[in-house]
Parts: sequence; C-alpha cells; structure tokens
Amino acid sequence: MIHPRSQASASGIEACHVSVEANYGPTIEPTGSGPVEEDRTLMDGSIARQRSPSHVLYPSVSRHLYFLLSRKSCCFNSWCKLLTTPVVGMISIAQLVACGDSNMGPPGMEPPKTPRTFTWTVDSVYYGDRSIPIGLRSIWGDSPTNVWGTDGDAPDVRDCLWHYDGTRWTRATEGTPITEPTGNKTVYSVWGSASNDVWTVGRKITSNRLSAFIMRYDGSGWYDATPPSVDSIQGILYSIYGRGNNDIWAAGYEYAIHYDGAVWTTYKVADSMLIPHMGGNNDFIYATAYSPWGRNVGILLVFRGDHFQVIDSTNQESDAKFGSWLWVQPTKLTTFYNGVISTAINADGTVAEDRWLRELTTATYFGPPSVQSASNVLAVGQFNLIYHFDGADWAPIEITVPNHTVSPFAFFSGVWLNNNEAFVCDIDEGIIYHGR
Repeated sequence: MIHPRSQASASGIEACHVSVEANYGPTIEPTGSGPVEEDRTLMDGSIARQRSPSHVLYPSVSRHLYFLLSRKSCCFNSWCKLLTTPVVGMISIAQLVACGDSNMGPPGMEPPKTPRTFTWTVDSVYYGDRSIPIGLRSIWGDSPTNVWGTDGDAPDVRDCLWHYDGTRWTRATEGTPITEPTGNKTVYSVWGSASNDVWTVGRKITSNRLSAFIMRYDGSGWYDATPPSVDSIQGILYSIYGRGNNDIWAAGYEYAIHYDGAVWTTYKVADSMLIPHMGGNNDFIYATAYSPWGRNVGILLVFRGDHFQVIDSTNQESDAKFGSWLWVQPTKLTTFYNGVISTAINADGTVAEDRWLRELTTATYFGPPSVQSASNVLAVGQFNLIYHFDGADWAPIEITVPNHTVSPFAFFSGVWLNNNEAFVCDIDEGIIYHGR
C-alpha cells in the first residue's frame, strides 16, 4: 500500500500519461451587423414594432456572450432559448449572467486558469552557505505569498523547515526549537488553520531517547508545543491533518493524536504499524495503517469517539484494494496508490468494502494529494506523475518551463494549491515548480 520509490518501471511511464483534450460545447457566433425592425404581438393582443435582440446584444457584448456560449454549461439550452425566443424590450445582461457560468468575467476576459492551464516557473531558493537541494515532502500555505514546507529526511536538520514569501524560498529553522541545543529535532509535515496558527510534527532525540515532537507558529515565532502525553510516545509523527484550529490530528508509528483547541489526546491505533495519513469529513475521521516490517497487509480505520475501528483491509501489492493516502468527502472515500481508488461511505462511517472502484490507474505511485475543494484536487507522485481533478474527471498535467527540462523521472512529493496557484516539489532534483 505504501510505494517503494524504486517500484516503478520507466517503460510504464507513458501508460499513466494519457492525453486528454478538453471537450467544449458548440460555439454560436453572432450574425448580422445592425438592428432589424419587425412587428411583435404583445400579451394584450396589440401590435408593436421592436428592434431585434441583436441590436441589444451585438456588437458590444457579442464577445462576452459567445465566450459564455462556447463553454459547456448546465444552462446551455436556456441560453439558446433566450437568444432565439422573441421578446419585447431588452434582454438584460443580468438575466444572462444569472443563467450562465459563474466563472465568467467581463467582455474579453480569458477563462480563469486552473492547474490544467497554469503557466509554470521554477521558484528561487536561497541556500546561503549550504547548498543541499531543497526537498519538500509537505507544503501548506494560507496564501501564495506565505507558504511553509518541511523535509524531515533532510541530512541536516537545519534544512527541515522552509518558507516562501512570494519571492523566494529560505530556510526557516533559525531561531526555532530545531536549532536549540536541547536535542536533535526535525519535522516531517506541516498544516495550518491561519497565518498565525501553523503546526509541524516530527521527532526529537534527547539522550538517545526517541520521542514525538510538535512545533507551533503563532504569527511571531515557532515554539515547542509538545505536551508530556505526546512526548511519552517513543516514535515519529509523520503526518498532520486538521478540520479547524480546534480539531487537529497527527499520526505516526502506532499512535494518532488529537488536539481539541486546548489538549492533545493520544490514541493507540495499531501495534507495530505505521499510520501514514489521516483525513475526514464533517462526520468521520479515517486513517490508514500498514506494516513496515514485511507483513503484507494494510488496514483502513474509522475513529469511534475513543478508539479506532478497522473497517477494511488489503494487501500491499500492486493490486491493492485501496491506497494509503486519503481524500474524504461527505459520501465518498477516495484513496491514492498506483492510481485513484474510491468507494462509498455508509451512514455509520463504514465503507462499501465490496465496491471499491478504480477511477484511474497509473504506472507509478501517488503521494498525499492537495485538496482545495471538491472540484480542485492535485495529486502528484513518482516519475513526473501529476493529475488534476476538476469535479468531473482526472486529467494528466505536463509541467513545462521555458529553457528548462523537467526530468521524466521527477519525484514529485510536496504539493499545495489554492484557487489561483500551485506548488509542486521535485525532491530528487531539489526544484519547486510554481504554477499560476
């Protein structure tokens, strides 16, 4: 269920990059260059002479309308009806806007960009006196000018936390507990609810004792936020996920922990198993777990108020029933592995065990996705693997940068997006691609 980095063949790369062409609806072009006068029968039976809608609509708003009409819309038939049904008086733009695409802009404006149409660049990274390439495995931001990234596997712990200010990436460990002489500390994952409420989790080693580690940013600086109950966990916290500033989960080896806005509570999830990821909707919290000790098993769990319950299991081979990384919607659980695999969520929080569906199969393996909304999800992984979900389908994305070659073996790991921009890190090459 967890993919080894080496478990991929170059010969299979093309299989996971299928070109998908956008399917746009029919385009209606304006005809005629001037008003046409004709008689119309009014509702009271009288006759009135009026000018045709073309006088109102063309040419000043023709580009606007036919940009709208050239796009698929649930109201396309209504548009056609509006434009072909005789009316008395002016057809107002407000009427048309109310029926049309909510993403449209003023006349002449281009359609809003998505990850499928982003222009990509390579972000600047300031290394100072150390040139170890950046390798972010987790990224979170509250805006594209305030982004944090972590790399718990960095050879030097001073390289485990980075920040992007809208111009360049710089190390952010200086002045934090990571650089204090109170044990060896590093962080693996980052998440926040606001610019002044950012959390990272990882591990620390003090006097040869390994323990879990939490660090928090309050808008002015980072501080050690590890309570004794978490410090007692002799393991690493690898992931963090939150539904708000008073509902945060983190997980690692055997344990998951929960923060309710005041107190962290620890839960034993599974013996001798690693919990790589957690996710939830308004009703339920889910976790995956697998054995790092050679046992060919992975499990899916749901939180039941005071414990985690196993609700499904799978092998860890290429034909696994579900993957390790989660995206949880109100009635659907989506997982990521060598493809996208989903099933329905039942009313009691269990899942339809016999109805897992492969929505997408890829030759290599995904990591955790970045979910901005139900219609804006970016999933990345091994060998230049990057797919976008727009609410309707998954489509492959090709990152291209002028005067730069993106490696066909790029190992995309850390990813974050919002409505307008996206960040993707190639951890093998030490490159952060920035789409907008």
